Amino acid sequence: MLLRPPLARTTTSRFFNVRLTHQYAPGLLQGRRPVVGSSYGPPNLNVRLRRQIHIPSYLLPPVIFSGLLVALYIWKSFIMVSLQNKIIYAPYLPPTARFEKISDWQKKLSGIEWRELHMRSIDGTDLALAVASVSSEPEEVTHDGVSHHVYILYLQGNASSLPPRLPDHSWILKRVQMEFKDRYSECGKVRFTQVGLSYRGYWTSAGRPTEIGINQDAIAAMQWISQLHDNTYDARDEGGQHKVKPIFIIWGQSIGAGFATNLAASGVMPAHLEPAALILETPFLSIKDMLETIYPEKWLPYKYLHPFLRNHLDSYKNLGTIAEQRKERGLRPPQIFILEAGRDEVVPPRHAEELRKRCSELNLPVETKVVPKAFHSDAMVGRVHVAEFIMKQTAKVIRADY
Repeated sequence: MLLRPPLARTTTSRFFNVRLTHQYAPGLLQGRRPVVGSSYGPPNLNVRLRRQIHIPSYLLPPVIFSGLLVALYIWKSFIMVSLQNKIIYAPYLPPTARFEKISDWQKKLSGIEWRELHMRSIDGTDLALAVASVSSEPEEVTHDGVSHHVYILYLQGNASSLPPRLPDHSWILKRVQMEFKDRYSECGKVRFTQVGLSYRGYWTSAGRPTEIGINQDAIAAMQWISQLHDNTYDARDEGGQHKVKPIFIIWGQSIGAGFATNLAASGVMPAHLEPAALILETPFLSIKDMLETIYPEKWLPYKYLHPFLRNHLDSYKNLGTIAEQRKERGLRPPQIFILEAGRDEVVPPRHAEELRKRCSELNLPVETKVVPKAFHSDAMVGRVHVAEFIMKQTAKVIRADY
């Protein structure tokens, strides 16, 4: 009787890609590891070893170091993009910024009375304001006989809060109050009100700062000023216009200058509250340009991250929009005043110069002043220039109305 040979079964070793038959490697049935090239298997086994990457030992340190550099490059880029709001806006500096009180600075306010008021932003966020008002006739406290009312909306820089800035602003209001009547008596009685806006997340305002959110805050502050004027002066002429004409000036410092041009270019201004002037204190061209300024090295990733920016503050572009809108509506262009710090350690002089050239190209009247030896946060050493500009621009608008 002819016996059939046993069927050959195959298995795969977990250590080598070796296909063996149990006929030639019976040891596998007992779980023993086959010995390649031994008497347990045929001499021509199909043995395929898995490929492995082999790095010579002398190359290992530079490879590891290069890998760490690449990982750090990617990590820093990720941090810059994901935490850009934390980097740009610093309402927590100094640590006491959110706990400041106007009363803490009372002795340095030149007798100007400031009030902390609150309002709602477009999205309902609670915002704080610092408001003060003076008359061109110091002894007069009523609104009787006022011909024009100047409103100055102040948009601060990226750090600290409003109270520490009030002494300089009080000095400006006091100078305007004491000198405007003597120098521009033909303009009649004029009232000046400054409204300092505390962005969301700053001082006693709620929320977290973002460019979109602060743009809404600035629009809400402008609407608040418009409502304040309507509530204060009811009398209107035959054309339905206020007999007391408002003069609107937007003043922005550092990133506030970017928000000032954002607001002026937004196209949401009421007809009676189109800005007559913009005061740009230590301005920059845009966040993109600031990235290239702070990190000029080509090998650093930051300057290449502008496509991922959520904050732009592009004053260069905004000036073009402002000029185009005014031309289309047949309105006088706003007067631009650039206050530059002579030793600015943050924004290089090139930015102010390019903004000045941009204004000239767009036929926007522009005036610049440089405060010698002043650093970025010290431009208010030249506060006299701001006071002079406010008085001069107010008189210019009043004369044009007459």
